[in-house]
Amino acid sequence: MDKILNLSAFGDVIPSKSDRSKEKTTGGDTYGYIFKMLLQNMSQAKLLHWQCALHGQHKELDNFFEKFIDLGDTLAESIMGKYGKPVLSEGNLSLTLMNFENPVNGDLSKFMDHLMKCYSIDCKSLLDEKRDSELINIIEEISALVDQTKYLVSLR
Repeated sequence: MDKILNLSAFGDVIPSKSDRSKEKTTGGDTYGYIFKMLLQNMSQAKLLHWQCALHGQHKELDNFFEKFIDLGDTLAESIMGKYGKPVLSEGNLSLTLMNFENPVNGDLSKFMDHLMKCYSIDCKSLLDEKRDSELINIIEEISALVDQTKYLVSLR
C-alpha cells in the first residue's frame, strides 16, 4: 500500500455511500478516469523530476510539470464547467506512482509513451468528437507538450 494515495481527503467531490444515488443524475464516473490520470501524472512528473540525475532532464521535467499543471487544471475545470464536479468511483480513488528506474541512464521513454497513450488515446476516447471538441483541443495541447518534452529530455 506504500504506492497508493487515497483521494478521499478531497471532501465533497467524493460522495458518501448514501450519496451514491446522485451519481446517476450527475454523470457518475464518466470523466473520473481523466481526473485520476491528471492527478497521477502530475505527481509522477514531479517525483521523476526530484529523482533525476541529469541536470538537463531535471530542468525540462520541471518545465513540463509547470505547463502540465496549467493545462491539466484547464482541462479539469473545463470538464467541470460542462459536466459538473467529479464523482470518482472506488477504482479511480487510488494513484500509483513508480520510481525512476535508472536516473543515471535518464531513460524517460516509458513515462513519455505512457503520457501520450494516456491522453491521445485513453482520455480522448472518453470524449465525443462533436460535443467535446474544446476538451479534445486541450488534450491535444497536452499531447504536443509531451512530444516537445520527449525531445527535450532526450538531449544530452
